[in-house]
Amino acid sequence: MASLPAEAPRTHRTVFEFTVDYEGDLCISYRADPRDDFPDSSELPEGACRYEEGVYLELANAADGLDALAERSAAAIRTIIGSHPSPRPWPHGRR
Repeated sequence: MASLPAEAPRTHRTVFEFTVDYEGDLCISYRADPRDDFPDSSELPEGACRYEEGVYLELANAADGLDALAERSAAAIRTIIGSHPSPRPWPHGRR
């Protein structure tokens, strides 16, 4: 007899787009698809700020390294979609 997984994988229809704005901020823009049923509002991780089209990562810098930027981006997106594994704070003073 086949067993079903405890929880089916979540699939989202919302598309997240990464851009760098004219001020050099790493921006994550999105328009939430209502079928995704994201939480209305959540406190973003430290260093992530809301703006009209999504969120941006404050003081994001290429010198921080791709892994650090990916971790910060993932933490912000997890907050938006309502998935909260233990986020790790981003390192200060790397600029």
